[in-house]
Amino acid sequence: MEAILQSRVSALIAMILISAVVALGQSAETGNPFNKYMAPEGGVNPMSGTVALSKSLASISVGEVSVSFDLSYSGNVFKEVNTRNEQSSVGLVGLGWSFGRAKIISDNRGTSFIGDDQYYLVSASGGRFKILKKTPSDSKWWIEGSPYVKVEQILGEAKVPGIDETITYVKAWKIVDTKGVSHIYGDIDESDRTVLTTPIRNATEYDLFWPLNTENKLGYGLVGTAINGTPYLYPTVWNISRETDVSNNSLEYFYTQIGEGLSGSFDVKGKWDSGDKEYTKETYLAKVISSKGDTLSFEYENKGEGEFFGEILDFQGSNEQIGTSVKDMFVEKKERKYLSRIDISGKNGKLGSVNLCYSSLIPMTKEGVKNKIM
Repeated sequence: MEAILQSRVSALIAMILISAVVALGQSAETGNPFNKYMAPEGGVNPMSGTVALSKSLASISVGEVSVSFDLSYSGNVFKEVNTRNEQSSVGLVGLGWSFGRAKIISDNRGTSFIGDDQYYLVSASGGRFKILKKTPSDSKWWIEGSPYVKVEQILGEAKVPGIDETITYVKAWKIVDTKGVSHIYGDIDESDRTVLTTPIRNATEYDLFWPLNTENKLGYGLVGTAINGTPYLYPTVWNISRETDVSNNSLEYFYTQIGEGLSGSFDVKGKWDSGDKEYTKETYLAKVISSKGDTLSFEYENKGEGEFFGEILDFQGSNEQIGTSVKDMFVEKKERKYLSRIDISGKNGKLGSVNLCYSSLIPMTKEGVKNKIM
């Protein structure tokens, strides 16, 4: 039996062209260049030969609040290259590159019961830290490795339409660091009445879940265990939405989301459809605005077009373009756009921009045919 591995049809390699590197916050690079790029954490690892490096593209600050957006690279891409791209497609900034944003994610164990959920804080630089309690009955939350940071989980309750029962869910998170800066994750001002059906869909991301069992009573079904009844929305990721220091200086974050519904059929249960309910398929950071009027704007372009044909295959092997998706049975959370530019503006107008260009590893025609590499 022959095993076939489909590598990236047109993996992207990010190449940075910086037309104007203007940062609204201050940064400094120190140390000998040779030591910087040969250190295991900052360049070529002399023991393994792998490459790991990071470059700050833009930053913004006001008062005690600041954020830097970094482009990071890891040369350890063997697994990604040898994985079918409908399972693990190239990310937002190309093969081996990453460009993060701060968020809190949950492992909900496949149910809407929050008592067994596990949470993780992901920093803008890509660090991942567990959010935990000392005991299940404890009311205080902690961040792994940060004992002096205050963590508050903000809960909400939403009534399940059709029955006299409610779902308890995590509306948002509030983290206060040692400088007194408050970091809000999720749409904290969201109304409980709309969360299950028509949420704001800005900083919070949602999965579909089926809250009713076959007796028309409250159950704990989520995506992947579709049961009778109408699906609803359940928050599972909380992106950073606002940061404020003790002097009321602030940064606000705005996102663009793309949703997708589910539809399918089973031999035993028959057909089912999510109707107008859509899980959050993609989320892109659109803007960061400071309270003094400075702005970072993020521009994106669609993948899978031109020489990048085939970059975003769905689980059925189709080149799935934005705006032409068809409902299927698969939850496919992937990025079908790539970051093309960051514009940097002050209150008096544009200050500069950072432009990124990309090259295809295997150029493709619009018909999906490989071009010959000269």
